[in-house]
Amino acid sequence: MPRMLIGLRSRKHISPFELVRPASLEAACRALSALGRNVAMAGGIDLIDRLKLGEAVDRVIHLSGVRELSGIRRDGDTVSIGALTTHAEVISNPLLAEVLPDLPAIWRGVANPRVRHTGTIGGNLMSAMPHYDAAPALLALGASLVKAGTLLERVRIPIAPHQRLLAERSLHPIISVYLGARLEGGKIHSARIAVGCCHAQPATADLPLAGVSVTSLGADAAAIASKAAASFAEPLSDGLASGSYRRRMIEVLTRRLLIKLGSQP
Repeated sequence: MPRMLIGLRSRKHISPFELVRPASLEAACRALSALGRNVAMAGGIDLIDRLKLGEAVDRVIHLSGVRELSGIRRDGDTVSIGALTTHAEVISNPLLAEVLPDLPAIWRGVANPRVRHTGTIGGNLMSAMPHYDAAPALLALGASLVKAGTLLERVRIPIAPHQRLLAERSLHPIISVYLGARLEGGKIHSARIAVGCCHAQPATADLPLAGVSVTSLGADAAAIASKAAASFAEPLSDGLASGSYRRRMIEVLTRRLLIKLGSQP
């Protein structure tokens, strides 16, 4: 039976919808593909806000009972994170602490406790909000998405013995920059930056650093950062900052991250 909710903050009625609670991935995909305007709900943070603003849907597919979307596990040379994994679970997961400790360390500073305990990695990605952190962080790590139809199932992150993820969020939500790097024998095997908040979707740039000594990054950081910043499309201008300022900050924050990477053992 359709339900009606009242958004207490806005005092607006949320249009009636049918609430569907599938117990399997197959059932969830089937519900989403049914006729009508159907939306998936994980933590619900963004969806509830959209409903309060007047978005009308026929069915809300609540995914909490779909076990295939939960859990963090190791799959060969990747870590697989279920779409329903909350930000708090990323922070506290022992496997991530072992194989990719930079990710949970950074995630302790993302959002606030309410969002971290309710919001999910899948919801953060599928909302596609330019200022959210999951997409640029995962892009910097070279992650890939596993989908079942239109539904995000899991995120797979390739892992290596000496893998780093560094973040510069000091100017968020104007800009955020993530640096992912693989190190071998004191040298860089590969490196990539991902920039959030500057474009409609996060943008990436692979840095030409293969074979470069980590300890030499400080001396070369300014030149590397300048070339990387110039490679991006024109950043957006809005009420927070101009596109030219954002481009300049891509360079500044990338330089900081390179110097930080070169100064750490």
